[in-house]
Amino acid sequence: MPAAENEAIVRRIFDAFARKEGLALRGLFAEDAVWSVPGRGVMAGVYDGREAIFRFLAKLSKETEGTYGSELIDVLTSDDRAAALYRARGTRHGRTLELEQVLLFVIADGLSALAIHRHAATLLATIAPELEHWRIAPVSIVEQGRVAIGDEVGFRLGARLVVVLIGERPGLSSPDSLGVYMTWDPRPGRTDAERNCISNVRDGGLSYADAAHRLLFLMNEARRRQLSGVNLKEAAGQTLSS
Repeated sequence: MPAAENEAIVRRIFDAFARKEGLALRGLFAEDAVWSVPGRGVMAGVYDGREAIFRFLAKLSKETEGTYGSELIDVLTSDDRAAALYRARGTRHGRTLELEQVLLFVIADGLSALAIHRHAATLLATIAPELEHWRIAPVSIVEQGRVAIGDEVGFRLGARLVVVLIGERPGLSSPDSLGVYMTWDPRPGRTDAERNCISNVRDGGLSYADAAHRLLFLMNEARRRQLSGVNLKEAAGQTLSS
């Protein structure tokens, strides 16, 4: 489907949600659509199928006593997918929350699509429960991408931090090695010295738990110090599984 049509669908979804037009909204979701909400909050989980998604949306309104709303900021599309940047607001138990997406994951096959196929989803699933204090943008998937693609995508989505999972090939003995690159304040022109790298995530290499632990440490330190790269040292302690 052309990128323009994908963008139009996303905008219709947000418009129908804002107008509380349930029938129009229902027609925009496939029966087998899946909606994932990371973290450990009351709304976290994987909602599998159109009916489950609508139960989730109904619960979202109920949990916030009808105060939840969203404002579409920008839409990023290709012929295969679309990502929406939006601002969400709602009140629950007397507390009001307003947030924008600030964290973006980009998945690129790079030099080894096999690495992405084998390891990316599991690594994301390992770290996702620890991200409840992060606001997460939609995951972007890039074919034949390189590390710097995260700078462009993160800049256009207004993310403060981007994490790129990319397939690497350090040698013929390990054709499925996954690399993780983190950049604070992504924008075109960033150099490798301004990133932090976690490499060799695979069976027989760095475990998912160790990689997730190192990444979480770096993310938290990057947010605290407002930087990444050679000036941000990695000194993580115990793993998530310890």
